[in-house]
Amino acid sequence: KACDALLIPSRQESMPIIYSDSVQCGCPIVATDVGDLGRFVREQKTGIVCPPEDPDALAEAIYAMVTSKSGPRKAYAHALSEAAAIFDPAHNAARFVEVASTLGGNTPVQSNQ
Repeated sequence: KACDALLIPSRQESMPIIYSDSVQCGCPIVATDVGDLGRFVREQKTGIVCPPEDPDALAEAIYAMVTSKSGPRKAYAHALSEAAAIFDPAHNAARFVEVASTLGGNTPVQSNQ
């Protein structure tokens, strides 16, 4: 939570768990455009995406993040809050139980909520 931003300089990645951890903490992200990671950061506006294996672009993205006029956390606060709701573990577990219970079968899925 003390970080200005999370740096994910992956060369190959699908969707790292650290992405959802970061948005849950309200921490903006600088990430390389690999797997689904770049798409999520762009679509949810949770940070800056740069090309993979491009150290100059990565350095520029980091610089842009940390020199943001209002500060990185403030600049991305609204988008991070919205993304955090999407990745909320309790909400997703409840949704899983809801969907699983509609699938039928011999054993019903029950929630302890």
